Amino acid sequence: MFLIRRAFVALVVLCSFSVSWAVDSERPKLNPEHGPKTITLADQGSLKLPAGYLYLNENDAAALLTYWGNPGPHKVMGMVLSEEDKASWAVSLRFRKEGYVKDEDAKTWNADDLIKSVKEGTEASNPERKKMGGGEMHIIDWAQKPTYDAATHRLVWGMRAEVVDGAQRDESVNYHTYVLGREGYIEMNLMTDPKALAAAKPRADELLSATAFSDGKRYEDFSAATDHVAEYGLAALIGGGLVAKKLGLLATIGLLFAKFWKVGLIGLAVFGGGIAKFFGRKKA
Repeated sequence: MFLIRRAFVALVVLCSFSVSWAVDSERPKLNPEHGPKTITLADQGSLKLPAGYLYLNENDAAALLTYWGNPGPHKVMGMVLSEEDKASWAVSLRFRKEGYVKDEDAKTWNADDLIKSVKEGTEASNPERKKMGGGEMHIIDWAQKPTYDAATHRLVWGMRAEVVDGAQRDESVNYHTYVLGREGYIEMNLMTDPKALAAAKPRADELLSATAFSDGKRYEDFSAATDHVAEYGLAALIGGGLVAKKLGLLATIGLLFAKFWKVGLIGLAVFGGGIAKFFGRKKA
């Protein structure tokens, strides 16, 4: 199983979560749901959880994040993990009720311009990050250039970053997938080590494909006459660069949106014998 060793989170003002390990905290009693199973996601949609995966509800996901040493509150809708003992990833799910996010800018955006915007904003936010006790963050490059499927209203992007805290330098990875809906969007954040990203990405993409909004909540159900429209477009979901510029928050780019985790593999004995033992389930 995996150990989340340490987190470097750009979001230090608004609620988010970092991921780190707290070996001295009491192990939470969790009740995971096992795939294959259809998981209801609030009043918005569902996740067709594949076989070999575990789903933690909102309370259990928050408890696990706290156990990993992350301060709350944890505004997560749930979390997905693998039943494999040697898996080194987890995916958190959130629904953000921001309104209908227009996607026209996906037709014209330029990946180089987008990452330049995020780099500039992240550098501008470093003095504030240091003032609040954090290290400096520097965006390295895309881990996954933004791709948007206009037919299914799904967005994927990832970035690599370096966090410098004194003499310590750590590389982190940020891999996000989204499904757009009528009232907002479901965001799924992959937490993994940079070295494990290539193996973990297909899992995150599989979960993205398995997530959908219900009838009446879908992107195509939007009504211009009655529904709220978000103050920003699709590009604003990519690192927060464009939305921050539009809203005059350049100094807080990275504090608002860009979240980076670092995940490391540990011995099963430290974790408690692997997934099956941790969740109180005997292997067949």
